[in-house]
Amino acid sequence: MGDSWRNDVVGAVDAGWTVIWFNHREALPESDHQPHFVASSYEEISRILTFEFVQA
Repeated sequence: MGDSWRNDVVGAVDAGWTVIWFNHREALPESDHQPHFVASSYEEISRILTFEFVQA
C-alpha cells in the first residue's frame, strides 16, 4: 500500500504483489500498471483491509 504511483504502485505491481493505491490527492495514473484496489480515504482503506468492499 502506498500513495506514490511511481514509488509504490509500479514496483509492487511489477513484483506481483497485491496493491492498494492510496490516492488521496486524486492523481492520475502515470502508466498502464493496475493496482488491485484504489482508496481515497482512510475509511476506504479500512473497508478494503477488513473485506468490507464490493469488488467490481
